[in-house]
Amino acid sequence: MQLINHGIKDNLLDKVLNVANEFFELPSDDKASVYSGNSMQSYRLHTSIDYMREQVHYWRDVLRHPCHPLEEHIRFWPQKPPQYRDLVGSYSVEVRKLGLCLLDLISEGLGLGSGFFGGELSQVQIMATNHYPLCPNPSLTLGLPKHSDVNLITLLIQGEVSGLQVLKDGQLLTIQPVPHAFLVNIGHILQIVIL
Repeated sequence: MQLINHGIKDNLLDKVLNVANEFFELPSDDKASVYSGNSMQSYRLHTSIDYMREQVHYWRDVLRHPCHPLEEHIRFWPQKPPQYRDLVGSYSVEVRKLGLCLLDLISEGLGLGSGFFGGELSQVQIMATNHYPLCPNPSLTLGLPKHSDVNLITLLIQGEVSGLQVLKDGQLLTIQPVPHAFLVNIGHILQIVIL
């Protein structure tokens, strides 16, 4: 296994995780400006997946917004906590560099040459921050349903939560979080390209 010097400082990761937690701890009135039940809205805070149409709700809140190009999107991000835009902006730029580096390594490994994913395929960058509030009866909750990612790759920071599971050989395996490490998921678009 080769480690990649991703350039994202551990303290930036910690600060982003902290500011995300601060956002979710804000009073409802402070979060109302970004709340939306419209699943087609690209900048939004919402509960579950499609709350209005679901018969069963998933026990999570999610803040989701585009990140690239940064200058086009940052003005729509939450204004509170005050450091959110600066920290998440710096983080999203570094995560983009890491993602493009990984895509270059993948494309070279597949014999496609460096930069294969540098065009339209990698123009969209979305940040989704999941928050799982305390639940009075955790045995009756689901954070997310079984799913796969539709994009090229997903770079995931688990924080300290060990709820992520993957299906392998018909069994669900729990992925234990590794501090300051990204879990990389290959998405549908990348699978289509390499097939």
